[in-house]
Amino acid sequence: MSTTAALNNALGNAQPGHVVKLADGDYVGPFTITNSGQANAPITLCGSRKAVLRNSSTINGSAILFLRANYWVLESFTFTHGKKGIFLEGANHNVLDGLAVHNIGDEGVRFKFNSSYNTLQNSQLWDIGTNVDNPNINNDGNGEGVYIGSSQIDGAPTNERDASDYNRILNNIIGPNVRSEAIDIKEGSLGGLIQGNYFDGHGTLLENSAGSWMDVKGNDYLIIYNQGKYARRPIDKDTGAPTTGGGMKCITKMTLAEIMCLQITMPI
Repeated sequence: MSTTAALNNALGNAQPGHVVKLADGDYVGPFTITNSGQANAPITLCGSRKAVLRNSSTINGSAILFLRANYWVLESFTFTHGKKGIFLEGANHNVLDGLAVHNIGDEGVRFKFNSSYNTLQNSQLWDIGTNVDNPNINNDGNGEGVYIGSSQIDGAPTNERDASDYNRILNNIIGPNVRSEAIDIKEGSLGGLIQGNYFDGHGTLLENSAGSWMDVKGNDYLIIYNQGKYARRPIDKDTGAPTTGGGMKCITKMTLAEIMCLQITMPI
């Protein structure tokens, strides 16, 4: 697989159990996946870090990849140079493993519109919220590394929660130069696991409540054995999230290594 046209054709025709292997090189999106694998036969899209999915701009446009399907494995390649990175929308039981995501204008990886039981693991995210096409443009504090769910003013269905539940964020390196939170968990999201990640807060902008590695408005999250450096505070639990009691009933244990904080507040 070595051309954008061939990749689009392969994504559109992939069937359960298929493996789509990317040759090294650039593939210019955006790309959309709508056909699903199966629990015992996922569809795999894989390549080396030199296989690069990208858009034409970090200022305008959309996500590089919209994943709107179930049971896919995305493995070991790179996303760069897009307004947004990877968007999972109504996508379930997918695995994002060993990816590189960088030079993205807004969110790096987004789980939204009832995307559940997905895993992001062993990946590196840096230079998120950065307009490399025009560094003078301010992203208004956008630029989360990982964004789970939707705020009530950002696309959540009226009078409903965005049930992006039971997603797992495991053993990733997030930062430096992630302009907003490394992980932002929105109100209404439930039951996820945040474990074994390393956060480098160098380059975070102290605006729009950023300055912490994580902002937790969701409920019943297990947040354990994460560590990092450079943060105004390691975690915000927002108990004032509208209608949901956001941030409550989350179990939090952090391993604090190399931390250089202006203030440390550590709920246990």
